[in-house]
Amino acid sequence: MVGTQPVGMYVDRNNSVYVADQTNGRIQVWLNGSTTLTGNYSGGLSVPYGVFVTYNGDVYVDNGNTNYRVDKWGWNSTSSVP
Repeated sequence: MVGTQPVGMYVDRNNSVYVADQTNGRIQVWLNGSTTLTGNYSGGLSVPYGVFVTYNGDVYVDNGNTNYRVDKWGWNSTSSVP
């Protein structure tokens, strides 16, 4: 389930899907071909709007509604940096 307020979505070059779930304050990830949730990014997010994934797998999230910033998760990282 995507959540009650999915507002931003990004499909990367590998056809993995990233969705900004405002209600639950997270980015949900489905890898190519998966019908079940594969993972998520949620640390420090508050009402995320947009999401963008770079060619090398870094994830950028519009975390500006409450926190007034863009957060970045590096490939295989467990926390973000503003």
